[in-house]
Amino acid sequence: GGGGGGGGGEEPEHHFSLSPAHSDEAEADERRLSQPATPSCRRCNCKKSKCLKLYCECFAAGLFCNSCQCHNCLNTLENAALVQQMRQQIESRNPLAFTPKIVGSSPMGGEGV
Repeated sequence: GGGGGGGGGEEPEHHFSLSPAHSDEAEADERRLSQPATPSCRRCNCKKSKCLKLYCECFAAGLFCNSCQCHNCLNTLENAALVQQMRQQIESRNPLAFTPKIVGSSPMGGEGV
């Protein structure tokens, strides 16, 4: 005689629903990945260079600092003339200073067919 099927209804089912917190993170990641076409600052935290040297990610990328953690920053729209002057000074010493560094391309640029 056999019954015995359908036992185990006592344990509540644990569906670890992390969806509320997890979906927020996923959305934030998507926002970070799919940034708008206008380039925004890379959020440097320069302390001594005043963001006018290639150490500064924003300056090196040709962007003004915007809501960064930097100190004594001069890489701003208000100082655009100074920023331009510093860029030209650096470029005169190193013409490739502000060229985008694309990983994997040969220095000779041997793509031109």
